[in-house]
Amino acid sequence: MTGEARMDRDPEFQEILSLLPGTVLGRGMEQFTKSEYRSSLAAYTDENRGIFERMQRFCARYPQRTDEALRLACRTLLDAVAADLDAPRKKQGLNERALRLDACKMVIVTYLTPAVLEMGLEIGEPFVRALREEWLSRCPRQSYELVTGEMIAQGFEKKWYQCYITQAVCTYLGRCDDCRELTAFRRFRDTYLSACPDGPALIDEYYRDAPKIVARIELWGLSGSVYPQLWEQDLLPCLRAIEAGRPEECKMRYERMTRRLQRRFLHRSGKS
Repeated sequence: MTGEARMDRDPEFQEILSLLPGTVLGRGMEQFTKSEYRSSLAAYTDENRGIFERMQRFCARYPQRTDEALRLACRTLLDAVAADLDAPRKKQGLNERALRLDACKMVIVTYLTPAVLEMGLEIGEPFVRALREEWLSRCPRQSYELVTGEMIAQGFEKKWYQCYITQAVCTYLGRCDDCRELTAFRRFRDTYLSACPDGPALIDEYYRDAPKIVARIELWGLSGSVYPQLWEQDLLPCLRAIEAGRPEECKMRYERMTRRLQRRFLHRSGKS
């Protein structure tokens, strides 16, 4: 019998493993906002601290097998996530499953990982790194960054809150806030687009979804691949259309870009 199997039969460790799925499953993201994130993370950390303190004490009893215990814990957690994703539901389908997978991933990135790191336990960093490795072995195209709560809170202040796709891309490319490109896009928004019959609704929709899209791009570590592509494929042609006096073409391109990003990062059809 392997060492892992003997460890798995330890009653204390079995109880710890049984509690881990609750750190992710059934959690919502309603409080992932600028005003509520810090307090909701603190409450989440307090709620789950006991689980990881027990895991720390268990690993202290078997210091030579800590890595083994953490890997088993991560596998158990993600097995529970996979089972939940595959469980029959009234609303089933690829889009629904992708939406629930994204929700679990967001909880892991924005709550579980920061909370464990902020507990200050010896197992903290090894656990979140092992969890990310196990996640990537199962979802290699669904990477994410290891971030602290403070990094996320600062993201609300500097990157995501009222930070829109054009601004995020231009910032990545080294443009300043009053650069020619952003000035042109803002003028297009405030003149042509706002005067279109569907313009105000499109602007409201963009303001609602763009910060969430930017947050996911940043947290998934995709800025280096996504932003240059958005510039070449979408924003630069939009800018050229504006400068050539073809605002209707810019509107078409910009709306098409927004729909594509909604489908990829929010799993939405793109319709309000």
